[in-house]
Amino acid sequence: MNYFEGEIFSEKLRGMESTEFLDCTFKDLDLSGVSFKNSKFIDCKFLNCNCSGATVLNVTFRDSHFSESKLVGINWSVANTIAGLEVRGCQLDLCVFQDLDLSHSKLFKSSLKEVDFSGSKLVKTQFSECDLNACVFTRSDLSQADLTSAFNYTIDPNYTKLKNAKFSLPEAISLLKTLEIIIE
Repeated sequence: MNYFEGEIFSEKLRGMESTEFLDCTFKDLDLSGVSFKNSKFIDCKFLNCNCSGATVLNVTFRDSHFSESKLVGINWSVANTIAGLEVRGCQLDLCVFQDLDLSHSKLFKSSLKEVDFSGSKLVKTQFSECDLNACVFTRSDLSQADLTSAFNYTIDPNYTKLKNAKFSLPEAISLLKTLEIIIE
């Protein structure tokens, strides 16, 4: 397994499979469609990168930060571990996070349109100023999650754990949509 520590990458690496990256920064890179298979990213930063369509099979992301990056269409559910995830100003549309433990993740000012969080553990996750249009939260645990500034979400409280989750008006009204009631 290749190993890099404390490196700053501004040019694409030839191979990123089976590699461990510790405290590395990836800046202004087009990594679309790249395979990160069997790699580990510990305390790494991705700044203004395009990772859309990347393969993350058996990958570990621990305390990794993504800023102003494009991460569209990634199937994160095949990753080994995603812990301490922080995302700022990113586009994660059409991603899959099924059955992952994303507790304590921090998502700020990002687009998460049509993301599948089915069965995911999102306890104490922050969705600050995130667009959650057409996201799927079925069987998810959003206990103590903060959605006070999130918008465009539709969450069915019959199929999602919401104990002590935080919402704000008027967006919280969307929680009533699935009850088929009339509000005047």
